[in-house]
Amino acid sequence: MANYKNVTHCLFDMDGLLIDTEYRYTEAYNKVLNKYGKNFSWELKASIMGFHFNEAAKRVVEFLELPITPEELMDQVTPYYDILFPDSQLMPDSESVYKTIYNKIISKFGHNYEGEVVFQVLGRPEAVGINLIIDYFKLPLSFEEQQIYRIQNVMYHFLNLLSSRAERLLRHLVKHNIPIALATSSSEKSYELKTRKLKPFFELFHHRVLGGSDPDVKHGKPAPDIFLVAASRFSDSNPVQPSQVLQWLVVLASEEFLLTQD
Repeated sequence: MANYKNVTHCLFDMDGLLIDTEYRYTEAYNKVLNKYGKNFSWELKASIMGFHFNEAAKRVVEFLELPITPEELMDQVTPYYDILFPDSQLMPDSESVYKTIYNKIISKFGHNYEGEVVFQVLGRPEAVGINLIIDYFKLPLSFEEQQIYRIQNVMYHFLNLLSSRAERLLRHLVKHNIPIALATSSSEKSYELKTRKLKPFFELFHHRVLGGSDPDVKHGKPAPDIFLVAASRFSDSNPVQPSQVLQWLVVLASEEFLLTQD
């Protein structure tokens, strides 16, 4: 039988886990990159997920060989953040619904919705996800066809009935006296934009560590600094052991991140 350690506290990442900001990042970057004939691909997005804005911008410039500096890229992307982030919403419990619906579509053509394509679609805007599936399985369909629209209507019907999985989980932990904290790479400004309409939800946290502007977070992800800082702030008099803290986060980027979390 596995020997599990007792969990006394929980830490939560934010983007893509609690709120639906990941596709907003994609849209903001593409607004800028398309001007240079470039695209914010899934490969690129996965490689910078969780990094501070300045480090992410540096990697994007280098990866795409853009004719601008990372600072210039940040200056061009930021106005789109200001427009898109205030509309952020809690993540719905939607993935199982999407998987069921997508399976209904592609099973008619002898395929199953599983494997690599599931991760490629995860977090993408719905229209982009559907087109990825059509291309991946080489389906004889187009996004505009009535069959797809009928499936979308079913999706919306189910999603409107679902409450937030994130909110249910957090309220359950609080109810059972499990302290929770937020550990996000977002800066103070970015956090305020993203949570403008979600203040009551984020008041559930014991404290928040905003890695993008917190001086105690010396290194951004994939370094574990942000989680260690967040764990240390649960109590000054009775320090929490990191081994007793459960981290909830979205990890799609690389093995590099996983190796640093041991």
